[in-house]
Amino acid sequence: MVGAKLVYGEPPPLFFGTYPLTVGVQVICVFHALLCIFVIAAASSVVTLHVYVYEVSPTVQALISAWHMLGVSVTVGALISCSLRNEFPMRVYCYYLLVTVAGWAVLTVSVISQGRACSFVSDSKSTERIGSTFSCGMISAMGLFAMLTISVLVAYCSWLVWHMKEHLAERENAQSLLHLEDPQVKALREGRDIGLGGQHRNPYEDFDEQSYANNFEEKADMPPVVDRSAWANPRPGQQPDWGSLRIRMART
Repeated sequence: MVGAKLVYGEPPPLFFGTYPLTVGVQVICVFHALLCIFVIAAASSVVTLHVYVYEVSPTVQALISAWHMLGVSVTVGALISCSLRNEFPMRVYCYYLLVTVAGWAVLTVSVISQGRACSFVSDSKSTERIGSTFSCGMISAMGLFAMLTISVLVAYCSWLVWHMKEHLAERENAQSLLHLEDPQVKALREGRDIGLGGQHRNPYEDFDEQSYANNFEEKADMPPVVDRSAWANPRPGQQPDWGSLRIRMART
């Protein structure tokens, strides 16, 4: 009877193509938690917040701070999920990020469609000389580029968190199949010794000057036993006496 054959899935992507996915998700969670704390600390239930020409009412600030307060607890759960390899908190954090990305996308489209970027430009001699159209275009382009950059960064973070969620889900589903895994493969995966240390020794690990002399002392054609450091750093030999060598000058 042929045993079951295990098929291993693809490894998760790397964070910025270099670091493990777990480290990347932890970095995302830390920065996200700091951002949530900053938003909660800056919110006010009494004073209207003015962001350039936009006004954020106390009610909206309270709703935004409540959403970010929920984000703090969800982010802490995601950090615990990375340590304990539990999939459910990471799934909740992934859904939270998806809703946040959707809200940010709606805000970006709303700001761009309103076309209120020209309100940032005040009338001055410079705008009178070159015209307000150029200044409005520059401000609009900078705002659009900044919001698109933030959108791409948030989407990339959500993509990494989604991959982490899928990896943890596959890991939990595969726990019942680990008893079918080859013992040596399991030992290598867990970083344990597979028992090959005494059977396959390096034949050159005991090579030193004494063993070299014991094996080749009877052979006359072998080089003398010297310090191995002298092989890499040769010492100068006997120097000729001063004036014993004739040096001819090159003719031009």
